[in-house]
Amino acid sequence: MTTPLTGSPEGSPPSGAQTLRKGFNLRSATALAFADVSPIVALYAIFTLGLLAAGPGFWWAFPIVLAGQLLVACVFGELASRWPYEGSVYQWARHVQGPGAGWFSAWAYMWGLTIALSTLSYGAAGFLLQAFGVDEPSGAATMATALAILALGSLANIVGRGTLKVLVIASLIVEVIASVGLSTVLLLFYRENPVSILFEGIGGAPLLGAPLLAATAYVGWSFVGFESAGSIAEEVEKPEKDVPKALIFSLAAVGAIVMYSAAGLILAIPDMDAAADGDPVASTLVHHF
Repeated sequence: MTTPLTGSPEGSPPSGAQTLRKGFNLRSATALAFADVSPIVALYAIFTLGLLAAGPGFWWAFPIVLAGQLLVACVFGELASRWPYEGSVYQWARHVQGPGAGWFSAWAYMWGLTIALSTLSYGAAGFLLQAFGVDEPSGAATMATALAILALGSLANIVGRGTLKVLVIASLIVEVIASVGLSTVLLLFYRENPVSILFEGIGGAPLLGAPLLAATAYVGWSFVGFESAGSIAEEVEKPEKDVPKALIFSLAAVGAIVMYSAAGLILAIPDMDAAADGDPVASTLVHHF
């Protein structure tokens, strides 16, 4: 069922309004936002860029960005508690600034999601093809695989929330095991560098302002997607209380895992000077495993 765009500015839709069926609770809404941010994507998509910009000390960009994004999550949580409607960014902008702001926010948000999902699917296609033994896939093969990933993801959303919840939980379990498990193994058995290297810039130079600012700009793209918990607000059982919690809990969980994983990878890089010449994540894992 659909939900009208009009309603009480303080939360629940007016009496007689159509509402969506409740199918999410705090745990499943948090899991959805967690999977949407994705610690693996949050880390591996920007690891090389951060290392090139500021050296191993770029790790400090993660807690800086996380602190700022937690403030954003608190603002989004306040908005979600007042207007727990399906649509998150669109609904919040519409109620705060009016229909014009809502339309523009939705337009920008949809294009942002379209570009982000396409980019992630293209990147995932390369990993998937390599997993099946295709070391140097052609552009056509990568594009076809990316389109197949997009199609399957769209189908999972169309089928219904039951299928989506199963896939989200599976994704969460796999990502946590892969991120935390791999980083723990690296820290315990394959550490190559002292912890002090986390305070060094490029080539062992002091970590100064400009490189760290550049790394912070890259890392800023890591912690996005937590607002997706607000996109399903009307399907959450207690949206006024649980959606704000889901926003903050998911972001905090991803941030903790990403910082732990990044530290594990940085401390396990066998040759820091040569790491920036290629893919430091892949070269480190290949070297140790």
